[in-house]
Amino acid sequence: MTSATAIRKVLEKNLKSYFNLLTVMKEVPGWELLYSDTNELVKAAKNSEIKKKDENPS
Repeated sequence: MTSATAIRKVLEKNLKSYFNLLTVMKEVPGWELLYSDTNELVKAAKNSEIKKKDENPS
């Protein structure tokens, strides 16, 4: 069975490749909206904070 760490590494690599494709294609008509929506999701994910299970929400 593949470990979660290995799966995460592959997933991150594939997501980065996908976002790189969108970044290149944003200059092509029709791709701007997909790029901008995805870019906002990436920014939100980078700014999100993962809370530990034992941590109480404030």
